[in-house]
Amino acid sequence: MGTETLTLKEYLDACREIEEIASQIYHFNAELFSDNDKVSQLWKKTAHEEEMHALQVGLAENSLNSRADRPFEEFQSESTRNLIRALFEAIKKEPPLLEEALRTAIACEEMLEKFHREIADCFTEKEISGLFKALMMHDREHMEDLERTLTNYTPDRD
Repeated sequence: MGTETLTLKEYLDACREIEEIASQIYHFNAELFSDNDKVSQLWKKTAHEEEMHALQVGLAENSLNSRADRPFEEFQSESTRNLIRALFEAIKKEPPLLEEALRTAIACEEMLEKFHREIADCFTEKEISGLFKALMMHDREHMEDLERTLTNYTPDRD
């Protein structure tokens, strides 16, 4: 069985969807932890930034539509999309405690940073490569914010 290929448009569409799912996870966590305003605001901020990432990828997808005939390996985008979908389904099925949610989000951002790095490295188009390098920097910032919140986290002691 051969490796499936995607056009540039299909590949960027998968990337956009990954960003949208990440945003949904963070919105879910913002609602789940709404009793903690500081943490809820962090989730909302991160969700909003993921929405902006999805919009940026969508704009790149639309602006490069005429050059969408280059084949890309499906495995990378599909495996990342499947992982993030499964993560969201697991969180909805069994909502985590705050510490676990933070650790999971950090792992998710690490996965996104790696994914964005691999994409940036495989594109010769400067617009796309630059976009994904910028997304990598935002992933790093998200990890730092989440790690800082985790470091300062003190579970309630009843």
